[in-house]
Amino acid sequence: FFHDIIIADNGKEGLSKFKDNQDIDIVITDINMPYLNGLEMAKQIKEINSDISIFIFSAHGETDYFTEAIQIGIDGYILKPLDLRQFLELLKKSVDKIVLQRENEEYKHYLEQKVKEQVDEIIKKQQELNLFKDDILTIFTHELKTPLNSILGYTEYILRAMKKELTASKINKIINLLEKIRANAVIQEEMIANILDAGKIKAGKIIPVKKEYNLSELVTPIIENYKGAYDKQVIVDIDSNIALTTDKKIFTMLFTNLYSNSLKYSKSIIKISLYADKEHSFILVVEDDGEGIADNQKEKIFDMFEQVDTDVLTREKKGTGVGLYTVKHFAKLCQMDIQVLDSNEFGGAKFVLSKRL
Repeated sequence: FFHDIIIADNGKEGLSKFKDNQDIDIVITDINMPYLNGLEMAKQIKEINSDISIFIFSAHGETDYFTEAIQIGIDGYILKPLDLRQFLELLKKSVDKIVLQRENEEYKHYLEQKVKEQVDEIIKKQQELNLFKDDILTIFTHELKTPLNSILGYTEYILRAMKKELTASKINKIINLLEKIRANAVIQEEMIANILDAGKIKAGKIIPVKKEYNLSELVTPIIENYKGAYDKQVIVDIDSNIALTTDKKIFTMLFTNLYSNSLKYSKSIIKISLYADKEHSFILVVEDDGEGIADNQKEKIFDMFEQVDTDVLTREKKGTGVGLYTVKHFAKLCQMDIQVLDSNEFGGAKFVLSKRL
């Protein structure tokens, strides 16, 4: 049953050895011993460790001994002469009890560790969320100023012009500025939508609602809405017959972020292509003539707030870094693939969004 057995010649020595070896599992003792009898030794040991199993051998069958043994909490009172079978049965029960206690202790420790890990994870997520909120406030406060400043500048010009005589050329210019105001308002709306969507992604609250849509009808209005904010050429090559079962909001958000990203970073040209092939239900390509993205940075641009350093990407830093983060996660949510390549046609970046059949 046991690896080690410690022997003492009397009760006093037995108590001393127990104090020096408190990992002892079972104590077996006689009642009549010099210096300290077995019952008194057992009583003092139980005061040290109330869970330890103690067996007493005795030739005494008097009621007083039984009563005292019960009061102390003795696990087995065995009368001499020894009945070996009875003793082994009691010993086995005690060993089973010890094994169960140890298993309970291990399981308790395991549960405590799991609880600690869960609490640490909750604390970590809360800290990340707090940092996320701080970064959001800082970045968006700065980024929203750009379209807002444009809107303020255009409206001030219109207000001044309205106080003077309106010629045909001024009216045309006012109309043009109003289109730019609208386009910049759309950009602001996109930024706000991105931050809300990023927060929902963090919280796991995005659930796609899928229906069949004509993709040309989804992307064409977005292309037109953004033209007014940027003086750049947009080449459109779209198959108008492609339909896809998808979440409308998610798909339009995916395209809007890819399109606006190219508008920000291109020099003068953006090309949008939409087609299908034998392996894909659709392939959407957005490419530009910007400075491109270094190979070792192509995965990083999908991380939250990641804006590639100018030593590896010569584009000027723009945007919040949230748009492409939402693209990556929403594409995954809808079982779509997103790739970042080099544009052979224009020399800049090329984003490819697709879904296999």
